[in-house]
Amino acid sequence: MAAPVESKASNSLSAEIRAYVAALPEGERLSFVRKAISDNDMRTASAVLGGPAYLSGMTADMQSILTRMFHEHHQPLQAKRLKAAKAGLDLIGERAGLVFLQIQKAVGADPQKVARFRAAAANTAKAFAPEV
Repeated sequence: MAAPVESKASNSLSAEIRAYVAALPEGERLSFVRKAISDNDMRTASAVLGGPAYLSGMTADMQSILTRMFHEHHQPLQAKRLKAAKAGLDLIGERAGLVFLQIQKAVGADPQKVARFRAAAANTAKAFAPEV
């Protein structure tokens, strides 16, 4: 969803569109591009989002946000899938502690303590192993 929008950035119409957008006040600039995205005006949106941000008078952050909006508008299924995947990762991140607590209950000790016991047992076995 953050991939750049392909543009025929070299043609003169795209350059004129970017110059027009750059001349707009900042608030109007964002509104203009948002309207182009929502109206499916591919020529305008791709001209502005397909070139470097500074040519349209935008910051890189503004352009990346508008590019995401463009992709979400034109690829809603992929946007929903990405949103669901991110929500799943967030949920795993939030609830991972619960899993570790259950593992600790099942094993009967915290993982570091178990690792220390295993290392000590391995060292003991190595010390008493017959030399060959």
